[in-house]
Formats: sequence, C-alpha cells, structure tokens
Amino acid sequence: MSRHIAVYAPEDEAEEWEEKASEMGMSLSEWVMSMTRAGQKPFGREVTPNQSQDDFRQQRNDYRKELQRARDRIEELEERVHRSERDAVVGYIDENPGAEYGDVVQHVVNTVNSRVTEILDDVEGDDIEIDEQGRMYTK
Repeated sequence: MSRHIAVYAPEDEAEEWEEKASEMGMSLSEWVMSMTRAGQKPFGREVTPNQSQDDFRQQRNDYRKELQRARDRIEELEERVHRSERDAVVGYIDENPGAEYGDVVQHVVNTVNSRVTEILDDVEGDDIEIDEQGRMYTK
C-alpha cells in the first residue's frame, strides 16, 4: 500500500530532480524515494582500506621491478636491432670496398627480410606469439 506525501521544492531544484530522475530512467517519485533512502543510510568517518600500506608498497615495488625488466628487455632488443642493421651495412661495405650510398641502401632493402626473421626468431616465445595463420601478438 502506498501513501501520498507532498513535497514542495524551489522550481530550479524540482527541475534538476526531474532531469536526474529521467537520466536514471525513474519517475520523479521513485527518484525522490531512492534519494531519501540513500540519505538515511548510516555512514561513519572511518574508512577501512581493502589493502594495507605495506601491501601497496609491495605491489608498487613489484611493478617497479617489472617495469625495469621490461625497460631492460626493450633496450636489449633495440641494441640488437641497431647492431643487426649496423652489421648489415658494415659487412656489405667490407665485402664491397668503395660502395656508394645507393648500393648500401639497396643491400639493406634486399636483406631486411632475413634480419627481421632472425629478430622474430629471437623474441618469439618471450615477447611475441605467432598463431597458426602467422599473425603476431605481443604477450
């Protein structure tokens, strides 16, 4: 059984309530009852965290270690790629003394597939996965 209770509110506040009720898909009566119930719930000033400060510190330290490992691995891979490209250029010039710029560029372009394959072989399983269709994903 329901009972009618009248509430008088300033016009602008009543409009605001109607908008909020509409946003929540409620009638104005439902919204006013919900807000009244919510306002009656007891609450205290004490907040009990789900985790202690020690837990947060440990988690932060774990994330820092993980981040540092990732940075170290990225640095190692970048160095490997740089070395691979450098070795390709120096090796070509060593085998072709007096080579011109265009020849070196063409050699790098012609041999890029084998170097990329070598790099992918190095990182497969550690940093990337390749599915049955040959598509690659990072871990």
